Amino acid sequence: MYERLVWTLPKACRGPAKSVAGWVLRCFAASLRIPPSAKRRLARALSFRYRKVAEALNAIPEARLKRCVLFLSLRPHTREAKFAEAARLAGWQPLLVHTEKLNFDANKYFQFHAQAGGLLHLLLISWLFPGPLIHLFAPDGAQAYLLCVTKIRPLLLDLNDTCKSHALQSLPRVWEQCERDAIRAADGMTHRDLRVKYLHELYGYPLPRHNLLFMDLLPEVSPRLSEPRRAGEIHVVSVGWVGKGDSSILRTIHALCADGIHVHMYVNPMQRETDPEIEAYWKLQQQSEYFHFEKPVFGEAYWEQLNRYDFGLSVSEPLVFGETPTSLTVDSLRGAGSSRLMDYLLVGLGIIISPGLEFQWFLARRYALVTVPVTREFLKSPRSTLELALQKKAKAVMKNLAAITTRGVARRLGEFYSKVALRG
Repeated sequence: MYERLVWTLPKACRGPAKSVAGWVLRCFAASLRIPPSAKRRLARALSFRYRKVAEALNAIPEARLKRCVLFLSLRPHTREAKFAEAARLAGWQPLLVHTEKLNFDANKYFQFHAQAGGLLHLLLISWLFPGPLIHLFAPDGAQAYLLCVTKIRPLLLDLNDTCKSHALQSLPRVWEQCERDAIRAADGMTHRDLRVKYLHELYGYPLPRHNLLFMDLLPEVSPRLSEPRRAGEIHVVSVGWVGKGDSSILRTIHALCADGIHVHMYVNPMQRETDPEIEAYWKLQQQSEYFHFEKPVFGEAYWEQLNRYDFGLSVSEPLVFGETPTSLTVDSLRGAGSSRLMDYLLVGLGIIISPGLEFQWFLARRYALVTVPVTREFLKSPRSTLELALQKKAKAVMKNLAAITTRGVARRLGEFYSKVALRG
Protein backbone atom coordinates (compact mmCIF):
# COMPACT_ATOMS: atom_id res chain seq x y z
CA MET A 1 0.00 0.00 0.00
CA TYR A 2 2.78 2.44 0.90
CA GLU A 3 4.29 2.06 -2.57
CA ARG A 4 1.02 3.15 -4.18
CA LEU A 5 0.82 6.10 -1.84
CA VAL A 6 4.33 7.17 -2.66
CA TRP A 7 3.82 6.80 -6.40
CA THR A 8 0.82 9.15 -6.30
CA LEU A 9 2.27 11.55 -3.75
CA PRO A 10 2.84 14.70 -5.84
CA LYS A 11 -0.76 14.82 -7.13
CA ALA A 12 -2.56 13.41 -4.12
CA CYS A 13 -1.02 15.78 -1.60
CA ARG A 14 -3.00 18.72 -2.97
CA GLY A 15 -6.25 19.66 -1.31
CA PRO A 16 -7.79 18.53 1.98
CA ALA A 17 -7.31 15.05 3.43
CA LYS A 18 -10.74 13.41 3.12
CA SER A 19 -9.69 9.81 3.88
CA VAL A 20 -7.14 7.79 5.82
CA ALA A 21 -5.05 7.50 2.66
CA GLY A 22 -5.24 11.25 2.14
CA TRP A 23 -4.16 11.84 5.75
CA VAL A 24 -1.17 9.53 5.33
CA LEU A 25 -0.20 11.28 2.12
CA ARG A 26 -0.36 14.66 3.79
CA CYS A 27 1.89 13.32 6.56
CA PHE A 28 4.34 12.13 3.92
CA ALA A 29 4.22 15.51 2.21
CA ALA A 30 4.80 17.25 5.53
CA SER A 31 7.91 15.10 6.10
CA LEU A 32 9.52 16.83 3.14
CA ARG A 33 9.50 20.09 5.11
CA ILE A 34 10.69 18.74 8.48
CA PRO A 35 14.24 19.92 9.30
CA PRO A 36 16.85 17.17 9.84
CA SER A 37 17.06 17.68 13.60
CA ALA A 38 13.28 17.20 13.94
CA LYS A 39 13.41 14.07 11.78
CA ARG A 40 16.02 12.56 14.05
CA ARG A 41 13.95 13.38 17.14
CA LEU A 42 10.86 11.84 15.56
CA ALA A 43 12.79 8.69 14.62
CA ARG A 44 14.07 8.34 18.19
CA ALA A 45 10.61 8.90 19.63
CA LEU A 46 9.17 6.09 17.49
CA SER A 47 12.13 3.73 17.87
CA PHE A 48 10.07 1.41 20.07
CA ARG A 49 8.48 0.22 16.81
CA TYR A 50 11.84 -1.09 15.59
CA ARG A 51 13.64 -1.56 18.89
CA LYS A 52 16.12 -4.20 17.66
CA VAL A 53 17.41 -1.95 14.90
CA ALA A 54 17.57 1.12 17.12
CA GLU A 55 19.57 -0.70 19.79
CA ALA A 56 22.01 -2.07 17.22
CA LEU A 57 22.60 1.38 15.68
CA ASN A 58 23.07 3.02 19.08
CA ALA A 59 25.58 0.33 20.12
CA ILE A 60 28.04 1.02 17.30
CA PRO A 61 31.28 2.44 18.80
CA GLU A 62 32.15 5.95 17.62
CA ALA A 63 35.47 4.76 16.16
CA ARG A 64 33.74 2.21 13.93
CA LEU A 65 30.77 4.35 13.00
CA LYS A 66 32.67 6.45 10.47
CA ARG A 67 33.20 3.34 8.32
CA CYS A 68 29.64 2.02 8.58
CA VAL A 69 27.25 2.04 5.63
CA LEU A 70 23.57 1.24 6.10
CA PHE A 71 22.01 -0.86 3.33
CA LEU A 72 18.26 -0.28 3.00
CA SER A 73 16.53 -2.76 0.69
CA LEU A 74 12.93 -2.64 -0.48
CA ARG A 75 13.14 -5.97 -2.32
CA PRO A 76 16.35 -7.85 -1.51
CA HIS A 77 18.44 -9.60 -4.15
CA THR A 78 21.85 -11.23 -4.05
CA ARG A 79 23.22 -7.91 -5.34
CA GLU A 80 23.16 -6.57 -1.78
CA ALA A 81 25.18 -9.56 -0.59
CA LYS A 82 27.82 -9.04 -3.28
CA PHE A 83 28.08 -5.34 -2.50
CA ALA A 84 28.44 -6.18 1.19
CA GLU A 85 31.28 -8.57 0.46
CA ALA A 86 33.10 -5.95 -1.61
CA ALA A 87 32.46 -3.26 1.02
CA ARG A 88 33.95 -5.41 3.78
CA LEU A 89 37.03 -6.09 1.67
CA ALA A 90 37.38 -2.32 1.29
CA GLY A 91 37.29 -1.77 5.06
CA TRP A 92 33.64 -0.71 5.37
CA GLN A 93 31.11 -2.33 7.70
CA PRO A 94 27.74 -2.83 5.95
CA LEU A 95 24.53 -3.15 7.98
CA LEU A 96 21.29 -4.33 6.36
CA VAL A 97 17.65 -3.45 7.03
CA HIS A 98 15.15 -4.84 4.53
CA THR A 99 11.38 -5.17 4.04
CA GLU A 100 10.91 -8.52 2.27
CA LYS A 101 12.31 -12.00 2.80
CA LEU A 102 15.97 -12.53 1.90
CA ASN A 103 17.07 -15.05 -0.72
CA PHE A 104 20.60 -15.36 0.69
CA ASP A 105 22.23 -16.06 4.05
CA ALA A 106 22.70 -12.57 5.46
CA ASN A 107 24.87 -13.84 8.34
CA LYS A 108 27.68 -14.48 5.85
CA TYR A 109 27.80 -10.84 4.72
CA PHE A 110 26.40 -8.58 7.45
CA GLN A 111 27.37 -8.26 11.09
CA PHE A 112 23.85 -6.94 11.68
CA HIS A 113 20.69 -7.40 9.63
CA ALA A 114 16.98 -7.10 10.39
CA GLN A 115 13.64 -7.07 8.62
CA ALA A 116 11.59 -3.90 8.98
CA GLY A 117 7.82 -3.60 8.93
CA GLY A 118 7.63 -1.60 5.72
CA LEU A 119 8.59 1.55 3.90
CA LEU A 120 7.63 3.88 6.75
CA HIS A 121 9.93 1.98 9.13
CA LEU A 122 12.80 2.20 6.62
CA LEU A 123 12.20 5.94 6.40
CA LEU A 124 12.44 6.42 10.17
CA ILE A 125 15.48 4.13 10.41
CA SER A 126 17.21 6.16 7.71
CA TRP A 127 16.71 9.26 9.89
CA LEU A 128 17.87 7.44 13.01
CA PHE A 129 21.11 6.04 11.53
CA PRO A 130 24.06 8.09 12.87
CA GLY A 131 26.64 6.89 10.34
CA PRO A 132 28.08 8.67 7.29
CA LEU A 133 26.36 6.89 4.38
CA ILE A 134 23.20 5.07 3.29
CA HIS A 135 23.04 2.75 0.28
CA LEU A 136 19.45 2.29 -0.90
CA PHE A 137 18.47 -0.69 -3.08
CA ALA A 138 15.06 -0.35 -4.74
CA PRO A 139 13.06 -2.16 -7.45
CA ASP A 140 12.66 1.14 -9.34
CA GLY A 141 13.02 4.87 -8.79
CA ALA A 142 9.38 5.52 -7.89
CA GLN A 143 9.59 3.22 -4.88
CA ALA A 144 12.79 4.97 -3.78
CA TYR A 145 11.17 8.41 -3.98
CA LEU A 146 10.31 9.07 -0.35
CA LEU A 147 13.60 7.74 1.05
CA CYS A 148 15.58 9.89 -1.37
CA VAL A 149 13.75 13.22 -1.11
CA THR A 150 13.59 13.15 2.72
CA LYS A 151 17.17 11.99 3.36
CA ILE A 152 19.23 13.78 6.00
CA ARG A 153 22.64 12.31 5.18
CA PRO A 154 24.49 11.22 1.99
CA LEU A 155 22.57 8.52 0.14
CA LEU A 156 23.52 6.27 -2.77
CA LEU A 157 20.78 4.82 -4.96
CA ASP A 158 20.87 1.44 -6.71
CA LEU A 159 17.92 0.54 -8.99
CA ASN A 160 17.09 -2.95 -10.21
CA ASP A 161 14.79 -1.52 -12.90
CA THR A 162 13.30 1.80 -14.01
CA CYS A 163 9.71 2.93 -14.51
CA LYS A 164 10.66 4.53 -17.82
CA SER A 165 11.75 1.13 -19.15
CA HIS A 166 8.11 0.03 -18.86
CA ALA A 167 6.63 3.18 -20.39
CA LEU A 168 4.93 1.10 -23.11
CA GLN A 169 2.68 -0.42 -20.44
CA SER A 170 0.91 2.92 -19.89
CA LEU A 171 2.14 3.36 -16.33
CA PRO A 172 0.95 6.55 -14.61
CA ARG A 173 3.24 9.41 -15.59
CA VAL A 174 3.54 10.41 -11.94
CA TRP A 175 5.61 7.25 -11.37
CA GLU A 176 8.19 8.50 -13.83
CA GLN A 177 8.23 11.93 -12.18
CA CYS A 178 8.79 10.33 -8.77
CA GLU A 179 11.65 8.33 -10.27
CA ARG A 180 13.24 11.45 -11.74
CA ASP A 181 12.93 13.26 -8.41
CA ALA A 182 14.43 10.31 -6.52
CA ILE A 183 17.47 10.19 -8.79
CA ARG A 184 17.87 13.97 -8.63
CA ALA A 185 17.74 13.92 -4.82
CA ALA A 186 20.28 11.09 -4.42
CA ASP A 187 23.91 12.05 -3.85
CA GLY A 188 25.13 9.24 -6.10
CA MET A 189 24.19 6.06 -7.92
CA THR A 190 25.69 2.64 -8.40
CA HIS A 191 24.51 1.42 -11.81
CA ARG A 192 24.05 -2.27 -12.64
CA ASP A 193 23.84 -1.47 -16.36
CA LEU A 194 23.45 1.42 -18.82
CA ARG A 195 19.70 2.01 -18.66
CA VAL A 196 19.78 5.19 -16.58
CA LYS A 197 22.59 6.53 -18.76
CA TYR A 198 20.39 5.98 -21.83
CA LEU A 199 17.45 7.65 -20.04
CA HIS A 200 19.70 10.62 -19.33
CA GLU A 201 20.79 10.92 -22.96
CA LEU A 202 17.43 10.18 -24.63
CA TYR A 203 14.83 11.58 -22.24
CA GLY A 204 16.68 14.13 -20.14
CA TYR A 205 16.66 12.08 -16.95
CA PRO A 206 18.76 13.70 -14.21
CA LEU A 207 21.93 12.11 -12.93
CA PRO A 208 23.21 12.62 -9.38
CA ARG A 209 26.59 14.14 -8.68
CA HIS A 210 28.46 10.84 -8.27
CA ASN A 211 27.98 7.80 -10.55
CA LEU A 212 29.74 4.47 -10.86
CA LEU A 213 29.02 1.40 -12.98
CA PHE A 214 28.93 -1.74 -10.83
CA MET A 215 27.60 -4.62 -12.87
CA ASP A 216 26.13 -7.66 -11.17
CA LEU A 217 29.35 -8.72 -9.50
CA LEU A 218 30.76 -12.22 -9.71
CA PRO A 219 31.43 -14.07 -6.45
CA GLU A 220 34.84 -15.46 -5.66
CA VAL A 221 34.78 -19.15 -6.64
CA SER A 222 37.27 -21.81 -7.62
CA PRO A 223 37.71 -22.53 -11.35
CA ARG A 224 35.26 -25.12 -12.63
CA LEU A 225 35.78 -27.91 -15.12
CA SER A 226 33.06 -28.84 -17.58
CA GLU A 227 31.66 -32.34 -17.34
CA PRO A 228 32.43 -34.72 -20.22
CA ARG A 229 29.75 -35.05 -22.90
CA ARG A 230 28.50 -37.97 -24.90
CA ALA A 231 29.47 -37.55 -28.55
CA GLY A 232 26.95 -35.54 -30.54
CA GLU A 233 25.11 -34.04 -27.56
CA ILE A 234 24.78 -30.30 -26.99
CA HIS A 235 23.17 -28.94 -23.84
CA VAL A 236 21.90 -25.37 -23.52
CA VAL A 237 20.61 -23.82 -20.28
CA SER A 238 18.16 -20.96 -19.69
CA VAL A 239 17.97 -19.39 -16.22
CA GLY A 240 15.49 -16.86 -14.84
CA TRP A 241 12.16 -15.30 -15.70
CA VAL A 242 10.41 -16.28 -18.94
CA GLY A 243 6.88 -15.69 -20.09
CA LYS A 244 4.78 -14.36 -22.90
CA GLY A 245 5.21 -11.34 -25.14
CA ASP A 246 8.58 -9.64 -24.83
CA SER A 247 9.68 -12.24 -22.26
CA SER A 248 9.04 -15.20 -24.55
CA ILE A 249 11.92 -17.34 -25.84
CA LEU A 250 9.61 -20.07 -27.11
CA ARG A 251 10.50 -19.75 -30.81
CA THR A 252 14.19 -19.95 -29.98
CA ILE A 253 13.74 -23.08 -27.89
CA HIS A 254 11.56 -24.70 -30.57
CA ALA A 255 14.31 -24.12 -33.13
CA LEU A 256 17.02 -25.55 -30.90
CA CYS A 257 15.04 -28.65 -29.94
CA ALA A 258 13.96 -29.26 -33.53
CA ASP A 259 17.65 -29.50 -34.48
CA GLY A 260 18.45 -32.04 -31.76
CA ILE A 261 19.82 -29.70 -29.10
CA HIS A 262 18.90 -30.24 -25.46
CA VAL A 263 17.50 -27.18 -23.69
CA HIS A 264 17.23 -27.11 -19.90
CA MET A 265 15.12 -24.40 -18.26
CA TYR A 266 15.32 -23.14 -14.66
CA VAL A 267 12.55 -20.59 -14.27
CA ASN A 268 12.44 -17.90 -11.62
CA PRO A 269 11.50 -19.54 -8.27
CA MET A 270 8.57 -17.10 -8.04
CA GLN A 271 7.01 -18.74 -11.12
CA ARG A 272 4.89 -21.73 -10.16
CA GLU A 273 3.95 -24.60 -12.44
CA THR A 274 0.43 -23.20 -12.73
CA ASP A 275 1.67 -19.80 -13.89
CA PRO A 276 -0.08 -19.11 -17.25
CA GLU A 277 3.05 -17.27 -18.40
CA ILE A 278 4.91 -20.59 -18.71
CA GLU A 279 2.03 -22.83 -19.81
CA ALA A 280 3.39 -23.09 -23.36
CA TYR A 281 6.75 -24.32 -22.06
CA TRP A 282 5.12 -27.16 -20.13
CA LYS A 283 3.33 -28.19 -23.31
CA LEU A 284 6.62 -28.17 -25.20
CA GLN A 285 8.16 -30.52 -22.65
CA GLN A 286 5.42 -33.03 -23.41
CA GLN A 287 6.06 -32.68 -27.14
CA SER A 288 9.86 -32.76 -27.31
CA GLU A 289 12.37 -35.11 -25.72
CA TYR A 290 14.98 -32.35 -26.06
CA PHE A 291 13.29 -29.84 -23.76
CA HIS A 292 13.67 -30.26 -19.99
CA PHE A 293 12.08 -28.31 -17.16
CA GLU A 294 14.46 -28.41 -14.20
CA LYS A 295 13.62 -27.86 -10.53
CA PRO A 296 14.95 -24.67 -8.91
CA VAL A 297 18.25 -25.09 -7.08
CA PHE A 298 20.15 -22.73 -4.80
CA GLY A 299 23.59 -22.13 -3.35
CA GLU A 300 26.41 -24.44 -4.38
CA ALA A 301 23.94 -26.81 -6.07
CA TYR A 302 23.06 -24.01 -8.51
CA TRP A 303 26.66 -23.65 -9.67
CA GLU A 304 27.06 -27.42 -9.94
CA GLN A 305 23.97 -27.59 -12.14
CA LEU A 306 25.12 -24.77 -14.43
CA ASN A 307 28.43 -26.52 -14.89
CA ARG A 308 26.67 -29.44 -16.61
CA TYR A 309 25.87 -27.40 -19.73
CA ASP A 310 27.69 -26.16 -22.81
CA PHE A 311 25.94 -22.88 -23.52
CA GLY A 312 23.83 -20.30 -21.66
CA LEU A 313 20.87 -18.67 -23.40
CA SER A 314 20.16 -14.91 -23.24
CA VAL A 315 17.67 -13.94 -25.94
CA SER A 316 15.24 -11.12 -26.71
CA GLU A 317 12.95 -12.38 -29.46
CA PRO A 318 11.55 -8.96 -30.45
CA LEU A 319 15.10 -7.92 -31.30
CA VAL A 320 15.78 -11.19 -33.13
CA PHE A 321 12.65 -11.04 -35.28
CA GLY A 322 12.55 -7.30 -35.86
CA GLU A 323 9.36 -6.81 -33.84
CA THR A 324 8.31 -3.79 -31.80
CA PRO A 325 8.40 -4.56 -28.06
CA THR A 326 5.04 -4.23 -26.33
CA SER A 327 6.09 -3.88 -22.69
CA LEU A 328 9.69 -2.62 -22.66
CA THR A 329 11.32 0.25 -24.51
CA VAL A 330 14.01 -0.59 -27.04
CA ASP A 331 16.59 1.51 -25.19
CA SER A 332 15.97 -0.47 -21.99
CA LEU A 333 16.65 -3.71 -23.86
CA ARG A 334 19.80 -2.24 -25.37
CA GLY A 335 21.16 -1.00 -22.05
CA ALA A 336 20.00 -3.71 -19.63
CA GLY A 337 22.40 -5.95 -17.77
CA SER A 338 21.68 -9.54 -16.79
CA SER A 339 22.54 -11.54 -13.69
CA ARG A 340 21.93 -14.75 -15.65
CA LEU A 341 24.60 -13.72 -18.16
CA MET A 342 27.09 -13.09 -15.36
CA ASP A 343 26.34 -16.54 -13.93
CA TYR A 344 26.98 -18.13 -17.33
CA LEU A 345 30.30 -16.29 -17.61
CA LEU A 346 31.41 -17.39 -14.15
CA VAL A 347 31.18 -21.11 -14.94
CA GLY A 348 32.72 -20.73 -18.40
CA LEU A 349 29.70 -21.46 -20.60
CA GLY A 350 29.51 -20.40 -24.20
CA ILE A 351 26.93 -17.63 -24.65
CA ILE A 352 24.01 -17.76 -27.11
CA ILE A 353 22.78 -14.17 -27.21
CA SER A 354 20.87 -11.55 -29.18
CA PRO A 355 23.31 -8.89 -30.48
CA GLY A 356 20.52 -6.33 -30.00
CA LEU A 357 21.04 -6.68 -26.23
CA GLU A 358 23.97 -4.33 -26.74
CA PHE A 359 25.35 -4.07 -23.21
CA GLN A 360 25.07 -7.82 -22.64
CA TRP A 361 26.55 -8.48 -26.08
CA PHE A 362 29.54 -6.32 -25.16
CA LEU A 363 30.07 -8.24 -21.89
CA ALA A 364 29.69 -11.62 -23.60
CA ARG A 365 32.21 -10.74 -26.30
CA ARG A 366 34.64 -9.46 -23.68
CA TYR A 367 34.45 -12.28 -21.13
CA ALA A 368 32.92 -15.44 -22.66
CA LEU A 369 34.94 -18.32 -24.08
CA VAL A 370 32.77 -18.22 -27.19
CA THR A 371 29.79 -16.08 -28.21
CA VAL A 372 27.08 -17.15 -30.66
CA PRO A 373 24.76 -14.43 -32.05
CA VAL A 374 21.08 -15.37 -32.27
CA THR A 375 19.67 -14.31 -35.62
CA ARG A 376 16.84 -15.59 -37.80
CA GLU A 377 19.45 -17.23 -40.00
CA PHE A 378 21.02 -18.99 -37.01
CA LEU A 379 17.63 -20.37 -35.89
CA LYS A 380 17.10 -22.06 -39.28
CA SER A 381 19.95 -24.47 -38.53
CA PRO A 382 21.48 -23.84 -35.11
CA ARG A 383 23.21 -27.17 -34.61
CA SER A 384 25.98 -26.69 -37.18
CA THR A 385 26.85 -23.28 -35.73
CA LEU A 386 26.91 -24.62 -32.17
CA GLU A 387 29.08 -27.59 -33.14
CA LEU A 388 31.69 -25.20 -34.54
CA ALA A 389 31.37 -23.02 -31.44
CA LEU A 390 31.96 -26.07 -29.22
CA GLN A 391 35.21 -26.80 -31.03
CA LYS A 392 36.33 -23.21 -30.56
CA LYS A 393 35.30 -23.28 -26.88
CA ALA A 394 37.36 -26.43 -26.28
CA LYS A 395 40.50 -24.63 -27.44
CA ALA A 396 39.79 -21.30 -25.72
CA VAL A 397 41.57 -20.08 -22.61
CA MET A 398 39.41 -18.95 -19.68
CA LYS A 399 39.17 -15.16 -19.63
CA ASN A 400 40.42 -13.18 -16.63
CA LEU A 401 37.28 -12.21 -14.70
CA ALA A 402 39.09 -10.58 -11.78
CA ALA A 403 37.96 -7.06 -12.69
CA ILE A 404 34.27 -7.95 -12.27
CA THR A 405 34.51 -9.99 -9.07
CA THR A 406 33.68 -8.67 -5.62
CA ARG A 407 37.38 -8.64 -4.76
CA GLY A 408 38.24 -6.89 -8.01
CA VAL A 409 35.87 -3.97 -7.41
CA ALA A 410 36.40 -3.64 -3.66
CA ARG A 411 38.98 -0.85 -3.82
CA ARG A 412 36.88 1.23 -6.23
CA LEU A 413 33.77 0.76 -4.11
CA GLY A 414 35.58 1.79 -0.94
CA GLU A 415 36.93 4.94 -2.59
CA PHE A 416 33.47 5.72 -3.99
CA TYR A 417 31.86 5.34 -0.57
CA SER A 418 34.46 7.63 0.98
CA LYS A 419 34.00 10.30 -1.68
CA VAL A 420 30.20 10.38 -1.38
CA ALA A 421 30.23 10.20 2.42
CA LEU A 422 32.64 13.13 2.69
CA ARG A 423 31.25 15.39 -0.02
CA GLY A 424 27.60 14.33 -0.23
